[in-house]
Amino acid sequence: GSKFVLKLYFESSRDFFEGEIGIVIKDSDQISYIGINNKHIGNSIVVKEGKGKAEIVIDDFPLFALGDYWINLYFGDQGPNYESLENVIKFKIIGEDVFGSGRKLDIAWNKIVHKKITIETI
Repeated sequence: GSKFVLKLYFESSRDFFEGEIGIVIKDSDQISYIGINNKHIGNSIVVKEGKGKAEIVIDDFPLFALGDYWINLYFGDQGPNYESLENVIKFKIIGEDVFGSGRKLDIAWNKIVHKKITIETI
């Protein structure tokens, strides 16, 4: 239920025609829970030759089962030249009762979909 912010720093050898930045979040068994890119949420991103930054923000992070998770990254423009990096970032969900409800975190809550997601170059 916390805010998730992922800042990415990249270097491009050219301008992108249709920039695309995405992530997939998987558990330690490699089961995907979230797979999203800027095209899914309907926004374009600008990628120019040289160094740049991008940011992915999920306001109410929808992973509620404790354990280890991995992030895959995708960076490209729907052409033959793209980068897809597997298991590049590992993080842990700590099983605390953050809502003070007296209930333990439940893996079924991972299916909750949140609409407040942004992916943009900055």
